[in-house]
Amino acid sequence: MKDSAFLGAKKRLYSARSKIYLSVDYGEIDTSNKSVIVVVVYFLSKDSRLQKMTLKLVKIIRRHTRELLAKYVMATIVE
Repeated sequence: MKDSAFLGAKKRLYSARSKIYLSVDYGEIDTSNKSVIVVVVYFLSKDSRLQKMTLKLVKIIRRHTRELLAKYVMATIVE
């Protein structure tokens, strides 16, 4: 998780007290049509509080087909 939004992301995820739920969102940043994918996880921490952590924000350079988007998401999960 070298591009992780938070240091120690793996440690936090390994200590989760619940299933880890993955959310993927696609959108445009501004009027220049820059597309991004945001990969976010939700889980319960050791103290049973809901945690939300952004794993990756990826700028989409090429045409955004479902195959390309799936590759970005899978690469984030594998890291």
